[in-house]
Amino acid sequence: MDLKKIGIYIAKKRKDLGLTQVELARQLGMSDKSVSKWERGICLPDVSMYEPLCKILDISINEFIAGEDLDGFDAYVQQSEKNLLDVATEANVKFNKMQNGLICLILIYFFITCWLTMVQVYPSSLDYIESIGNDTKEMIIAEVLCDEDNVFGYSYNIQNKCEKITFQITEYRDDEVLCSHYTAEIPNAIYVRNGLLVIGFDPDAQTIHIDLIDENVHENLTIPIDEILNTTGQMIRVSNISFEKRNIYTSGKINLLSMILDNQEQSYLLSVAFKNS
Repeated sequence: MDLKKIGIYIAKKRKDLGLTQVELARQLGMSDKSVSKWERGICLPDVSMYEPLCKILDISINEFIAGEDLDGFDAYVQQSEKNLLDVATEANVKFNKMQNGLICLILIYFFITCWLTMVQVYPSSLDYIESIGNDTKEMIIAEVLCDEDNVFGYSYNIQNKCEKITFQITEYRDDEVLCSHYTAEIPNAIYVRNGLLVIGFDPDAQTIHIDLIDENVHENLTIPIDEILNTTGQMIRVSNISFEKRNIYTSGKINLLSMILDNQEQSYLLSVAFKNS
């Protein structure tokens, strides 16, 4: 199925009825962000939404799948046959992808287990954190672990016990600190030893997702940027700050991400701080 074509068709039918994305979403019991994703061709609605969506837009299921109005019985029958073939073909492709994905996950699990074992057997003499290169195996693992368009990875090793790990957003204007926002923390980090720190940015939900994948623990945190910084409806450009090994206890705050809002003088830095016991 052509997601772009279907998305354009949904948007056209919605506008023909004089509905906004918010109004359509409300009738379906969905969020307007979901409707926006459909209309941009990013994804299709869940199958359970096909019938109520088509009923509201006053179109048939065949027209929805085809992404166009169907006039005449012959055209309707011909498109129905094509839709059935497309759905069958897509199901077969998805099945093959699922098999390949399962094999990929098994291999990734194997690699991350070996990698964590090697870090444990050959530890560094320092408590450190460092950014991961885009073309490394660790970054491939990070992208699989975090299902976002913008993913940034860091590896760390902790010799001395850590009491807590704190994430903070600091607001700047002309390189001067305006204020700091303490956003999230891992209070009991004594079992954190070595692994991956994966950060994903969701521009639609305006949230930052943090996954700490350790040999002993797995922590997951979500930072709602729009609530903390009041950025709802604004475009945010996010980039990582690359650095080589930094000592986590002597470096103080370690900057991880840079966030810039369009049409604003302020910029923001997401940093992490480790406190030892």
